[in-house]
Amino acid sequence: MQFLPSLGYSGDWKNEKRNGLGTYVWEDGQKYTGHWKNDVRHGKGAVYFKNREIISGVWINGKLEGEVIKKTKDGKILEKSIYKNNEKVKVIDEDN
Repeated sequence: MQFLPSLGYSGDWKNEKRNGLGTYVWEDGQKYTGHWKNDVRHGKGAVYFKNREIISGVWINGKLEGEVIKKTKDGKILEKSIYKNNEKVKVIDEDN
């Protein structure tokens, strides 16, 4: 087994759980950077996908809630949507 320090979690801890700001990197290159509470994503954060797209929003107890913005690595907005309980419920139309 190869040790890869770039994988896994780095950031703030409290009571042996991820709490505060931190980053988690998966083996496939996907990465979450943002707030954590009691070992789950909680608060503002962003997921960086292998295809270089980014989604940013707010997680509540590990689930996306409210407005979520999907954009390219260069910042071009691809989609704005509303999430409830980690599921997209509505795409917000906008004029670009």
